[in-house]
Amino acid sequence: MTKPQRNDNKEQERANFYKVLVAIKYALSIENYENIIIEHKGDVTFDNLVQIEVKHVKENLSDKSKEFWNTFYNWVSDEESNSFNEFILHTTQKLSNNTIFESFGKKPKIDFYRIKKTYKKSELKNIKKGSSKYYFNEIFHSGKYSEEHISETLQKVKIKHSQLNDVGLIADIAKNHFRVSIPERQEYFVNKCLGGTIASGVSGRGRWEISKKMFYKITNDEVYKFLEKPSTTIYNSYMDKELTQNEVKSYYNKNFVKKLNEIECEDYNIHDAITDYWRTTSMIIELQDFDESFIQKEYKKYEKDKILRKLSNEKDIVEPVRDISENRKRSLNFYKRSKTWAPMKFESIPELEYIQHGTMHRIAEDPDNENFNFYWLIGK
Repeated sequence: MTKPQRNDNKEQERANFYKVLVAIKYALSIENYENIIIEHKGDVTFDNLVQIEVKHVKENLSDKSKEFWNTFYNWVSDEESNSFNEFILHTTQKLSNNTIFESFGKKPKIDFYRIKKTYKKSELKNIKKGSSKYYFNEIFHSGKYSEEHISETLQKVKIKHSQLNDVGLIADIAKNHFRVSIPERQEYFVNKCLGGTIASGVSGRGRWEISKKMFYKITNDEVYKFLEKPSTTIYNSYMDKELTQNEVKSYYNKNFVKKLNEIECEDYNIHDAITDYWRTTSMIIELQDFDESFIQKEYKKYEKDKILRKLSNEKDIVEPVRDISENRKRSLNFYKRSKTWAPMKFESIPELEYIQHGTMHRIAEDPDNENFNFYWLIGK
């Protein structure tokens, strides 16, 4: 008996989480409001301007769907409904074919009489309370609401169907509103905004609300922390990442590995070199998504003016010898010494060993055809 209860709780938590996500989505696009209110009259309310009902449902939205008629009944029966400019049903449901809801938000005027014919009077017998028929009958046949009032409320209704589920909505908010395009970072970022928004809201009297000013302060603070300090996020995130043995083997034919084999570098050092090359390359790709100018503005200068210059200057000091075996030993010693150099900082690029070592191997690989022509072998 306890297992269904746990599942119900999990689904309820997911539904509540989705409501706040929807609130964030609309809060970033609706203008001229003062407060965001959740669970007061509707799921999400912006002052007395816009009321949004949120449905996270798999089934299609048909003419007789309870999700609509229950929601519309709440809007019609609200004594303050005349003060609202817009009622939105935000649902993950797709519209059924030829549904009356296709015209909502498209035609200048919704056909009241067509809507009223959704159920024939013969169908409205033995009605179960809380069913779609019950709400429909209360709206059109109970005599509680005038045709004018029902029509005016209908004109304010917009159905936002086929909306993204919670996972898709997280990505949409992160990418389209905050330019966080890396999937692995999107959920973390939105959850930070979500947590701050919920924690800063004021709850009481069966409602929860937050001011627009406080909402934007929270999101702007998170954007600053997340985007303006990549060294604490992306740079550091690759420090401990590792490749599998099969992934390491896939790099064996790279030029930088061949150049290490040329000086008879040990297997464990080659493994470390491949790992640092992969970490650095992955880091560059991820940072480029945040700032398209990162490579040209920072990394290329760091690569050429800092690392290549250091490598070239230190290599020039080591004299080549005619004995091939001895020359390889000197070259290997030079390579091992380079791994002990203190990491150098350049603009936003921090002093991290894997970035410096990975950049050395990118210089040897020269993936961007910069004509570095760098070899570890002395005299070459």
